[in-house]
Amino acid sequence: MKRKKTSDHHSSPDTLSASPAIQELTTAKSEAEANIAACVKQVASAKARLASVLAEQKTPDNEQSLVASKKAWQASISAWEASITAFESDVDAYNAEIDAILINTN
Repeated sequence: MKRKKTSDHHSSPDTLSASPAIQELTTAKSEAEANIAACVKQVASAKARLASVLAEQKTPDNEQSLVASKKAWQASISAWEASITAFESDVDAYNAEIDAILINTN
């Protein structure tokens, strides 16, 4: 009786030992992607708030407040966009690490 082959290159010892690392990296990548989505929402919200501030009529009483609000919302937008860039860099790094593991186990 012929025995059925029970393993292929996907279940080799190297691949099996790499599996937890790939799972961990995939989870981290998913978290970074979720953070990107959250940051994109925050950027949209901050841009809407900035537009609201820019649309307000300047008066002698509110001019300083409007200038300060404008600067604050612009800084907020820049910070969220920097966070997006950082998370995108993380995603790229996770993808590279996953690819390297897959190449080394095949």
